[in-house]
Amino acid sequence: MLNNADFVGKLLGIMLLIAFVSYVLAILRGKTKPNRSTWLICTIVAFLLGFIYYSEVSHTLWVPVSYIMGPLIVVILSFKYGEDEYP
Repeated sequence: MLNNADFVGKLLGIMLLIAFVSYVLAILRGKTKPNRSTWLICTIVAFLLGFIYYSEVSHTLWVPVSYIMGPLIVVILSFKYGEDEYP
């Protein structure tokens, strides 16, 4: 059975993933080009945040997982649709 902290953690994680959907759709439609290095740095920071959360807090683990998944998807898409830092 879920307690309040587990429910809120999962709800926030889902909301954060949904927030990335519009950006991913803009990438796929060609309306924006993600910068590969920027999103790679964001993904690395999110992984570090996830490791810290995993060791300290378990019921809100969905939040850093969402922060990892969203930028990771953008990084993957940036290899096809994104731009490099150098011309």
